[in-house]
Amino acid sequence: MAKKKEAKMTKTEIIDKVIETVNYLAVPIATVCGIWGLDVSVYIAAGCGAIASVLSFVKLFYK
Repeated sequence: MAKKKEAKMTKTEIIDKVIETVNYLAVPIATVCGIWGLDVSVYIAAGCGAIASVLSFVKLFYK
């Protein structure tokens, strides 16, 4: 049997992937939530932006 090679990711790479995912998901989720009203979509977009900003700040301390 061939052994699977484990992909080792650093903490900063994991945080980068999470930030990318949050940024990619913000627009479709805000668009779908926009059906219920503009307020909900603005809150979703702002929340995703805040999450990405906090994760970017946390990434500064991991070296």
